Amino acid sequence: MRLKGVTITAYCGAFLCLGIAFSVLGPTLPHLAGQVAVSIGSISILFVGNSIGYLVGSYLAGPVFDHWKGHPVLAVSLGLLAGLLFLVPFAPSLGLLITVFIVLGIMKGAIDVGGNVLLLWFYPKGANTAMNALHAMFAVGAVITPIVVGFALSRTGKVDLAYGLLGAMILPFAFSFLFLPSPKAPPIPKADTEGSNARGDLVLICIIFFFYCGIEVGFGGWITTYALKSGLETASGSAYLASTYWAFFTIGRLGSILAARALSPILVVGAALALAGVSIALMVAFQDSRHILWGGSALLGLAVSPIFPQLLLVADARLHLRGSTTRWFFVGASIGAITIPWTLGQGFEFIGPRVLMPAMLAIVLANGVCYFLLLRRLKAPVLKAR
Repeated sequence: MRLKGVTITAYCGAFLCLGIAFSVLGPTLPHLAGQVAVSIGSISILFVGNSIGYLVGSYLAGPVFDHWKGHPVLAVSLGLLAGLLFLVPFAPSLGLLITVFIVLGIMKGAIDVGGNVLLLWFYPKGANTAMNALHAMFAVGAVITPIVVGFALSRTGKVDLAYGLLGAMILPFAFSFLFLPSPKAPPIPKADTEGSNARGDLVLICIIFFFYCGIEVGFGGWITTYALKSGLETASGSAYLASTYWAFFTIGRLGSILAARALSPILVVGAALALAGVSIALMVAFQDSRHILWGGSALLGLAVSPIFPQLLLVADARLHLRGSTTRWFFVGASIGAITIPWTLGQGFEFIGPRVLMPAMLAIVLANGVCYFLLLRRLKAPVLKAR
């Protein structure tokens, strides 16, 4: 039992580090643009590079975790992640900064795929609570990051201190995986994962991950710049706005642990998408209101928080996930993280910051359509709470 608790703690720690890596770019983006002397539109290429790296890392990591012991791979990935964060403030050019964020993205992809798959193997039955706890720690990391950035800016006016502190937080978790035995994959009922229906479900779930990741990364990455450029917040205030979004994201992840005991994962996903649509619609209707911006950001964080872990549970119930299968969900998510934030950045450059909220609303509506298509395809056992 003690080993089990230590292992779960290590997984949660890895996802706290993952939350740091995912959320660090948005609050520091304007300062990185100043560091390498480029415009906001140009610096948005970092989202693309980071997401390309994540795509490559996700795709390559799947078979690695199927055939190699998972914990040493996680240890190396986390160690490299920490080292790359230390390097960011010292990149003197946009090209070098892009390179750093591409490699950082590769490490993120490996940690994300590996952590989720290994947890499902560690809990072949009854993974619902553990999965939500894992992703709640991701949200904790995402909350910590803008706070650390805001603290560093208030003390030094630069992001160097923030990247140093965040990198140092990751190292203990990297070492912990060197001393823990890796779980093995449980057997797969072959008949459950064959045929055109399973392939169709796989494709549709990938599309939902595509839109979801665009919502989460696009809003979390651009809300700081949106608030600053719209004149609704100061530099430090906009960083704390992002922290509010991630704080309610964390609350939602924790709350979903309880909700999952009463509702099936697929129904939690539907309720979350509906609430996300309401929150963004309010911010579209009242774009000049600072109070609606703060309240809508908090509500959106709460809404989208349970979607990723609950959708993974739906996929596992239907497809009995392996690394080579799970990677496609993360590939879909990373393509969304490439195209959607980059497109938003171009909108900022050529239209203005007010493009953000209508674009986010359109993405949520598109994901809602995909959700109803998936709901019609799933069989009754998958719709029940696990």
